[in-house]
Amino acid sequence: MDGKIATYETQEVTVVAEVPHKPVILTKQLKADQGVLEAGSVIAEDADGNLVLYDPSNTDHKVVGVLTKTVDTSKNVNALVLVHGVVNGRFLKTASGGADETSVKALEEKTIWTI
Repeated sequence: MDGKIATYETQEVTVVAEVPHKPVILTKQLKADQGVLEAGSVIAEDADGNLVLYDPSNTDHKVVGVLTKTVDTSKNVNALVLVHGVVNGRFLKTASGGADETSVKALEEKTIWTI
């Protein structure tokens, strides 16, 4: 009796990127009375050290991260902010509307990548 059941071939695979990349989300305190800031809002530190909605035309704004949940700053100033990871660029919001090239570059400098 031969005993041969099957033949297997193997192939070496090189992984260049791992898909499951965990985000880093921290609780940050926003400036009060900015109104409702929606999830996806890009948050920046202003010249006074307050966390506000990012304005790409304001050279004093330094990007901190992206809100992960909508916050009404007239009621609550504590917010969950993604400070490292990957975000969907379609949902990003700034003081000038959506995310432009300046916004995306500022996020990348903080290791926040848009897809």
